[in-house]
Amino acid sequence: MPKPVFYRANAIIYFQGDKAEGIPILKEGKVELSYQDLQTGAEIREPVKTGEFFGVQAALGRFSHDETAHALTDCTVVHFSIPEFENVVSGNPRILMKMLQVFSTRLRRIHHQVQNLLSSDRISGSAEAGLFAVGEYYLNDHQYPQAAHAFKSYLNHWPTGIYAPQATLKVGEAEAAQAAVVEDVSETGVVVDYSVLTFTEINNQYKLGHYKDAMKGFMSMINDERDPEHTAYAEFRMGCCLYYLEHFNDANKQLAMVIRKYPKHPYLGEAIYYMGLSHEMMGDDDKALNFMKKAGQLVPEGGSLYRQVVKKIRELDGGGIA
Repeated sequence: MPKPVFYRANAIIYFQGDKAEGIPILKEGKVELSYQDLQTGAEIREPVKTGEFFGVQAALGRFSHDETAHALTDCTVVHFSIPEFENVVSGNPRILMKMLQVFSTRLRRIHHQVQNLLSSDRISGSAEAGLFAVGEYYLNDHQYPQAAHAFKSYLNHWPTGIYAPQATLKVGEAEAAQAAVVEDVSETGVVVDYSVLTFTEINNQYKLGHYKDAMKGFMSMINDERDPEHTAYAEFRMGCCLYYLEHFNDANKQLAMVIRKYPKHPYLGEAIYYMGLSHEMMGDDDKALNFMKKAGQLVPEGGSLYRQVVKKIRELDGGGIA
């Protein structure tokens, strides 16, 4: 039988990259889907209507979700198994027609984006404007390392492009803003050239609890494009550093960016755990609990991190993992 599940406001129903194991339908409340635009990389948000199925393509195609679904308000979602869903659709032509209309709209949207990306007479201009727009998106969202990286990439590809003067200025703006975030903590008085530190040396700073130095090192790695195989890890650990430096809102933004950018990151569960901790420190226990429960589903059982997640869930509501 289909199972109705109640979600509190701000709960995550599923993340981008999660395996699609069933098909949900919104019974009541408000749900929103978020994903990245193919052209600009900007986040796109789409509301789910009451009575509408979502996540259908991933479930029927037996692949992972390509968007994140989260509850905007308290809501009830009915989860169908794939056989249950097929039985309902086969016996109700109206539902089938409604689904086809939704699929058609989404396919037209994707086709339009892909056509713009691949059009031979527009590809250069679209890519140039698109990369600059990505930098502006990150800068406006206070994700300064990502903004600086995007503007530097733009200048590498189009050093004399139409946005080159603005990109040059915005690189400096992004780096200065990030430096201000890092400097807004206690100073050690030690001058370090982070550009010469290896990944292992920087990571050791993190393990020793020297979070300011570690964050500067990881930021240097990202900006200089050193050790690209460790870039995802560096971006993740920057979010952890921000948490320990008590920049909880910035930590959440950084970690949310990592989750969107690397939905199959091996540290995904730990990233969600730190988002839960940040929400707890900001006084939002409901959000903190939702993130902890999600982390509990992703963190391998038996390890110390799993035990910390379970302990935190019990502290927040006295229950187990849902």
